[in-house]
Amino acid sequence: MDERSNSSSTTRASGRTDEGNNIILRIKGGGRFDMGYCILNNEGNNDSVVELINDAKGQWHDVIIKGAGVDSAGLLAVDQSRIEIVKGEIRNNQGPGILLKHGEPQVTLKNCRV
Repeated sequence: MDERSNSSSTTRASGRTDEGNNIILRIKGGGRFDMGYCILNNEGNNDSVVELINDAKGQWHDVIIKGAGVDSAGLLAVDQSRIEIVKGEIRNNQGPGILLKHGEPQVTLKNCRV
């Protein structure tokens, strides 16, 4: 068995700030970020959990996205961003689980729960 299949990571917001920028992960400007076996938890904050902006890309496997605020999304994809999530979960967000804005962002879900 591959070593990577047994490892995981949890990234959690440290708490609410007044600065209004508590996004767990922001990928922009053509950046690419692939990951697996990770929990992105923004509970207790008002911002989105993940933002993909300006042609951001990624392939994610077994990722949980949770804890977006009321006026935010678990996953915000903007412009030409492209993401594929396999066996993921987008849950426990106060706003929409996924929000697509401007341009033609694309979110592909395979065997996921939203």
